[in-house]
Amino acid sequence: MNLNPPKLDERYKRILEFIEPRKNEKILVIGTGVFPKIEYFLFYDFGCKNIFSGDIDKKNIENGKKVLPGLEFLELDAQKKFPFKCGIFDKIIFTEVLEHLKNEDFALKGIKRVLKSDGDLILSVPKKRWFSIFSPIYWIQHKREYSENSIKKVLEKNGFKINKIIVGGGIYDLFNLWLHLIYKYVFKKLHVDNFFKEKIDKSWKKEFKGKGTDIIIKANKKLE
Repeated sequence: MNLNPPKLDERYKRILEFIEPRKNEKILVIGTGVFPKIEYFLFYDFGCKNIFSGDIDKKNIENGKKVLPGLEFLELDAQKKFPFKCGIFDKIIFTEVLEHLKNEDFALKGIKRVLKSDGDLILSVPKKRWFSIFSPIYWIQHKREYSENSIKKVLEKNGFKINKIIVGGGIYDLFNLWLHLIYKYVFKKLHVDNFFKEKIDKSWKKEFKGKGTDIIIKANKKLE
């Protein structure tokens, strides 16, 4: 496993700005992923040590423990009741997960239960656009994608109000995705000459100057 420090790209900068992490906060990350990237930045750049990170995939949990052995990594399924007491987390980070879930309401209700009354939910979901149908991820991985209005309705229905929102993405990102997939699944396997590899690498690894391909939200519990 590659343990090199991850790159802090524009998207993660924006997510961290929304999180506004503080050392003593209790933070839950739902969806560790293959590499615990947001946990890495929170731990090393902001000194946050009270972090819980959960994933449905045991491999991702084991990888997380190798990268950040001082943090708590656990099996966590957003479609089942969270194994935490009510109102214990200051921040909950829920990025690139909601669109994969069959029951979005169940997950958001669970998050609301374990989030403090003054806590923050940092959420990101893919932005639905007219060209989404040309994305392989749209057909293979996502149950749904969201407009600003649809994600607002889902959050309000489950007891949240939006505090901040950034909407990014464009057709160039779709083009970039296809280049990445071609490189990953075709060129690498066929071992084509370095000229083509370098062309793809330059496009995919170029410093991204936009806002990201998704909707990033900071939400709070609605007053009842």
